[in-house]
Amino acid sequence: MNDLERVLRPRDSLTTTSVAMTLDEAVSVSSEHYGLKVAAKALKSERDQNFMLMIDGRPKFLLKVANAAEARSTIDFRVGAMRHLEQVAPDLPIQRVIRTLDGTDIFPWSDVEGQTRFCYMLSYLDGVPMTGDVTSAEQQTGLGLTAAKMGQALSGFRHPGAGHELLWDLKHAAKLRAYLPMTEDPLHRSLASDALDRFESIALAPLRHQVIHNDLNPHNVLVSPETGAIAGVIDFGDMVESPLACDIAVACSYLFANGSEPLAPLCRFLAAYRSVMPLRPDEVAALPVLLATRLAMTVIITNWRASQYPENRDYILRNQKSAVAGLLALAALPADQVDEKFQRASQGELA
Repeated sequence: MNDLERVLRPRDSLTTTSVAMTLDEAVSVSSEHYGLKVAAKALKSERDQNFMLMIDGRPKFLLKVANAAEARSTIDFRVGAMRHLEQVAPDLPIQRVIRTLDGTDIFPWSDVEGQTRFCYMLSYLDGVPMTGDVTSAEQQTGLGLTAAKMGQALSGFRHPGAGHELLWDLKHAAKLRAYLPMTEDPLHRSLASDALDRFESIALAPLRHQVIHNDLNPHNVLVSPETGAIAGVIDFGDMVESPLACDIAVACSYLFANGSEPLAPLCRFLAAYRSVMPLRPDEVAALPVLLATRLAMTVIITNWRASQYPENRDYILRNQKSAVAGLLALAALPADQVDEKFQRASQGELA
């Protein structure tokens, strides 16, 4: 058994194919468990199923159907975290969990093959994904503030399901080396390999650990189409207990700018973040390595998954281009310059 297979257990959600819930079934369970009369539209997803539910033609809810390999404890963990945030940070723009007619948050559904899948419903958030080649300074600052408020609120959350293993958990990055050959482009493979080398040279144990969102990519951050302001954070499916600095590295990995100042958006994010939740010196020192590692993970995992699921290739590889660009930008900058910029930003200083 190789390193990746130790993380991907026999029924891992990244390798288990579930029988799809149909649109008619999504409508039926919404009526049965919530008393709602809705129309359903399937949305793309990495490993589970998502349905937008509409009433009178307007989006109102999101039905989430977990992969058959997802344990009940993992679903409880995600839903519990959202309930926790609703209680301790009600102003955070996240979806709300909708209770069933029986007063439960989660209900089981069996597909035609008898596999049990756990389902839950969320409120719908207005906004558009923060995707595109350029984000504004206001968005970078707003995301830093939102991420810090979420990290602060989650710092007090504990759950027995928080220790589940997930391939996208940055602390497992070293186990991906065996899958480097699936990245066919030699430059991309070399950049990813170098990042893993640096990752293996740092110690994660002394860093501050807690539950983190772990996937603040632009597809999971909504902005107002009118003002561009941060309007919501969605998709808690990659939540884990891991170093807090990993959450910051994930968010920053999508913020690189084109041109002569590629780190400027990241520094704005960090300066805003520390205004809510100060960072420890060891977290700031580890950030450049964690950032490069997250970019490498995106390259390695998406190339591997695209080879396994070619029919979903475009969706899986949607962040590949930006990850390579980020690795190239980091490789072109002197390490001491990166360290200095992050240190200054973590103290609220921007050039």
